[in-house]
Amino acid sequence: MDTIVAISTPHGRGGIGVVRLSGNKALAIAGAVFFISGKSGAKRLIHGKMAFGEIRADGFSDFGYAVVFKAPRSFTGEDIAEFHCHGGTRILEGVVAACIGFGARLAEPGEFTKRALLNGKTDLAGAEGVIDMINAESAAAVRAASDMLNGKLGADIRALQDGIGALMENTEAVLDFPEETEDEVLPDGKRTCAELAATAQNMLSTARAGRMAKYGVDVVILGKPNAGKSSLLNAVLKKERAIVSATAGTTRDLVTDYIEYDGVKINFTDSAGLRKTDDEIEKSGVERAIKASLNADVVLLVEDDTDADGGYSPDLSFGAKTEVEPARIFLTVKTKCDLTGGNYGVKAGGAFSFAQLSAKSDGGVKESGTFPVVRLSSRFGDGVDVLLKLIVSAYKNAETGAMSALITSPRHISCLTACSEALAQAYDGYVSGLADCILIDLRRAYDALGQITGTTAGENLIDSIFSRFCVGK
Repeated sequence: MDTIVAISTPHGRGGIGVVRLSGNKALAIAGAVFFISGKSGAKRLIHGKMAFGEIRADGFSDFGYAVVFKAPRSFTGEDIAEFHCHGGTRILEGVVAACIGFGARLAEPGEFTKRALLNGKTDLAGAEGVIDMINAESAAAVRAASDMLNGKLGADIRALQDGIGALMENTEAVLDFPEETEDEVLPDGKRTCAELAATAQNMLSTARAGRMAKYGVDVVILGKPNAGKSSLLNAVLKKERAIVSATAGTTRDLVTDYIEYDGVKINFTDSAGLRKTDDEIEKSGVERAIKASLNADVVLLVEDDTDADGGYSPDLSFGAKTEVEPARIFLTVKTKCDLTGGNYGVKAGGAFSFAQLSAKSDGGVKESGTFPVVRLSSRFGDGVDVLLKLIVSAYKNAETGAMSALITSPRHISCLTACSEALAQAYDGYVSGLADCILIDLRRAYDALGQITGTTAGENLIDSIFSRFCVGK
């Protein structure tokens, strides 16, 4: 392949910038550009060891470091050279120009990682883990991406794929020797197929935790006007994100922002106060609030503790579901508790685990017909940490139940779903004894998993994935 070069650090000014080369000319170019004690560094650069010297670029020189990694012991599986110099844009561009002058070409987006895939240094899921690591916005997202990058997800997928492959071989025996093998192979294949289908479903069951790890826990704040919703948003964000006013109906549209708490990203959405209104703009805001809550992981029902009329009236739902589906959790949040005597935190008897809550389709554990209550003061911040810990539990309980690496990619979900459906149809084939149809379905399941690891992925899919990468990675 051509020797490629690119700036591997973010563009702009910085203390250090890195220029990377990969290909069979990388070491020769390093010797032409980098010098130690005034001599060519080609014979002095040792695999995996940083050397200090002079980098002679396009019309200038800089002092910095160089390191080489010889094939196949490198990220790409090819010879690699890296120059670590001062991080000015013009300096880095000059080093790149010098490398191009000695026979390199500018790398395309993601081409270094793509070469690692083509040279067997990673699988497609591991390559996707690279970009997920770079884009991760929380510690949870980094951990999930790390499992992809380090091959944990790929290993889980290959184990399932190998099981399907072995089942295909055994089932082919029925076609070759039907009279001798049918009674022996098909019943055993039926059991194995059921086990493989269950494994695929277990992987799919991690998708919710994977989505929350990668994108964050989606929390929607609902309540009547002036219940303290916007004040609550500002309290958890620790900044004035939403306008707070005594005038009812101040918030008309959705207001969103996020924080990271205990390693988990939490996406908050403040919404219009829920009430019947003839104002078309406010009515649209109420509809958006309800719609947002239907897709949330956690819904906070905010009630003003000083409100003598109580809190959340059923007629404020405007036809939305009031019962909690297994994927959603409702919490009642009592605000302005500093005006009613404090007693912050989870209400006595209301410290319910999210595992309990999410396990029941009727909304989980309730106390006297209400959802678990968290008492807090947005003004002083008392009780806010308790609320945030409960919200984070929505992710951590889901993560703890995962038996394999988390599925974080919609593409992977689609592939596993196709695999699961094909295995279900193969199982039906074992029941009916149609071996030739079974093999078609098993092949579909096998190929669907290969779309994740890359073994059956087409060139267009691979190009599409790597087009999302930055140049230099």
